[in-house]
Amino acid sequence: MSKRDGQTRALKGMPQDNVAVILSSARAGDVIQLVCHGKGEALTCVTDIPTFHKIATGNINQGDVVIRRGTPIGIATKTIDKGELVHVHNITSQRAQKSAVL
Repeated sequence: MSKRDGQTRALKGMPQDNVAVILSSARAGDVIQLVCHGKGEALTCVTDIPTFHKIATGNINQGDVVIRRGTPIGIATKTIDKGELVHVHNITSQRAQKSAVL
């Protein structure tokens, strides 16, 4: 279930991750419950985030590696604020870079 007591939840796979996955859509200003290994914390969305998209769990600087489930998934192409949607508009995929080299 994506909501408990009416609150949207997000899952963070590993403590070192800097993104989590929203389990149901959230709007800017919504407070979500971020869960990682049974521990929870509140996080406020600063942008609208669709279901199953990523949210920044902390500030990510331009050029920083974006990590999900302990694995680098891309590089931030601009500063991403805590609580902001993380998607193709603000990261570049490391997979795409590797494919271009091959």
